[in-house]
Amino acid sequence: MRRFSLRDFIKESNRIEGIPVISAWDISAHEELLAKEVLTVGALADFVTAVAPGAQLRIAPGMDVRVGMFFPIGGGERVAMGLDNLLYRANQHRAGLLGRDPSRAHMAYRLHVDYETLHPFTDGNGRSGRALWLWMMGGIAAAPLGFLHTFYYQSLGASR
Repeated sequence: MRRFSLRDFIKESNRIEGIPVISAWDISAHEELLAKEVLTVGALADFVTAVAPGAQLRIAPGMDVRVGMFFPIGGGERVAMGLDNLLYRANQHRAGLLGRDPSRAHMAYRLHVDYETLHPFTDGNGRSGRALWLWMMGGIAAAPLGFLHTFYYQSLGASR
């Protein structure tokens, strides 16, 4: 069976967003994020800046977004606090769950859903959310079927 590479992951992630190309910045940004031992708001913001230039963290009132028919919480302090809390949980769980522990997969799934619900940036949330998921999983080796397949099975498992 062919292993799913980081390039494959990025191609799939970009395709979900309707982006037909993979740039050197995409690859570099993913490699840098995945190499982090601890994820910070700054590291995530650097990733988003690389994949969605001009995107900003929604920390000021009025920095509101709409995703289809979904309206995440309005921009401001609650977004910053929500992202801080989410990254705290991600770092705590990843530190102890780098093995093949099923609870690691559940936490990666849960944090991805929470991240997308928070929608902390003005753009780049889908790609950064999937990169956060991959970081939580422990890297590309933990996603042998790609994001969509692996996440689909995590979704089924979480709903049971």
